[in-house]
Amino acid sequence: MTALPVSHRGLAPASRSKLAEHAIDRVAGAMEEIDDSDGHCGMLLDRARDIHLAAVREVRPEPIRLAHNLFAREMADEYGTFEGAVALYADVLGEVGLAEYRRLAT
Repeated sequence: MTALPVSHRGLAPASRSKLAEHAIDRVAGAMEEIDDSDGHCGMLLDRARDIHLAAVREVRPEPIRLAHNLFAREMADEYGTFEGAVALYADVLGEVGLAEYRRLAT
């Protein structure tokens, strides 16, 4: 399972990042109700996160807002999808976003 059920190709990067966030939220919600011992849902979460990362690399959102979004997601994340987001998204966060992420973490 390497693809999301809805094709993300052809969408604008901002739409892809929003769609990926929506997919992450929906899959995480579904995991509360199903057995994922085979890991398929975890793979879907990772794939959606990778789509999100690629999209924000294109969009280059405002770094402080991105830092807040990623920090909130990492803190609320029960499945490790955004674990280590600060390192994974460092190139998009830049110095300003990284400083804000660190401020939020302290």
